[in-house]
Amino acid sequence: MAAGAFLVAFTVPAIAADWEFNGRVAFRTFMADNSKEVPGYYGGAGGPEDDSDLYWGRYVDNWIGATVTAGDITGRFMYRPLEAQVQGAGGDFAQLSASYDFGTWSFLIGKDLGPVNYFPSGQVYLDDMGLVGFGGIFTYFKPLVQATFGNFKIALAEPETPGNVVMPWGVPGMQNSNSGGISDETGAAIAPDDYDTSLPKIEASYSFVVGPASLSVMAGYQSFDAVVYAPSKEYGVDSYIFGVGFKIPFGALYVNGDIFMGQNLGQYQTTFQIGQDDAVYDSAADEIKDTETMGYCLVVGYKLSDMYSLEIGYGYLEHEADMTGTWEDDNTAWYVQLPINVAEGVQITPEVGMIDYGDVQWFGAAAKTEEGDSTYYGARWQICF
Repeated sequence: MAAGAFLVAFTVPAIAADWEFNGRVAFRTFMADNSKEVPGYYGGAGGPEDDSDLYWGRYVDNWIGATVTAGDITGRFMYRPLEAQVQGAGGDFAQLSASYDFGTWSFLIGKDLGPVNYFPSGQVYLDDMGLVGFGGIFTYFKPLVQATFGNFKIALAEPETPGNVVMPWGVPGMQNSNSGGISDETGAAIAPDDYDTSLPKIEASYSFVVGPASLSVMAGYQSFDAVVYAPSKEYGVDSYIFGVGFKIPFGALYVNGDIFMGQNLGQYQTTFQIGQDDAVYDSAADEIKDTETMGYCLVVGYKLSDMYSLEIGYGYLEHEADMTGTWEDDNTAWYVQLPINVAEGVQITPEVGMIDYGDVQWFGAAAKTEEGDSTYYGARWQICF
């Protein structure tokens, strides 16, 4: 009888729920001309000659999902078949969350976007970059609990698996598992035996409107310790991010952008940040040194007609480690696109742009090292349903 009662209790709301399915299929057709300095893991050759590459295929973030409403409960899911390219094993639910509306506030649990995410740019190159890695703010979908009070959000998210702590010449030292180690400039490893976390990742944001402009202020913090048993020592790594985003419409014209600063964002895992944004192990001082990051982006767009629009965007990102000597890394990107709304839900977006990986000056180096650039052109073909 008890089992039957539970079955009825959970089945009736499901039958009465309102399901709104949705999805997206996008295809990319881009050519990129990469200078010889561009490393292979940035899509270039990383060899002695300039290199051209064709990016022809589906987007990683193609998805199918739904929003399910049953009274005060709302559930959302988004399944990405190509998540294997990101996670390394099969498709995945990039989003799977549910919330309950208490009237004056709401409570959400599951995997979802946290408060520290902002999307001012429509850049479509590769997998809808949106200037992420060049001034955009994106921390991806994370397991969390989140409370929303009007325009204020606060979330407690799953702490990140410790990311890289790099050696003083820029090679990853502490990997995303306990098998990784912190290494000094001689190559001697100080291998953490454990990683301790005592707090979840904490994020908050507040959005408000001033005249025609909408603004959002966001902040996040995370901390963990890399523990060595013999000799007994803990290496603390603290990460934070603080950012402001804005969107200002002027009739058919709009101006969007953001600016942020942070510390050890490699460990915080602000997704796809380009360059050296990890904490650094200083072997001489036997301690972790922080890396500071600053970025911003500015986007200007104009709706030419119901069918055509124009958007221009620029982003900048720089990292600087608190090491003796100079340790700097910077990157920029720009693009111009002409979105074409062929029909409802059908869009073709031609785009041309350039990604400049700038130059980097490693610890102890007398001069900066050029990291190259990529000039690209092509289009995204998209159908939403």
